[in-house]
Amino acid sequence: MEKFTDIRRCIMEVKLFDKPMGSQGSCYAKPCDYLAIALVESPMTIDNIRVQIDGLIRRKSYSI
Repeated sequence: MEKFTDIRRCIMEVKLFDKPMGSQGSCYAKPCDYLAIALVESPMTIDNIRVQIDGLIRRKSYSI
């Protein structure tokens, strides 16, 4: 459970998922939970997971 909490906190801190636009409906927080669960279940170390999350943030900033 501690690994899940650490990973979820990391995802939330970097704001990987944006808030929905007005036409998209209400905010849905579950994507952070689902991603954290998938990463906990993966064979990656916590350090490797943080590197992967940082990579997602870099890709996200390029697409804006």
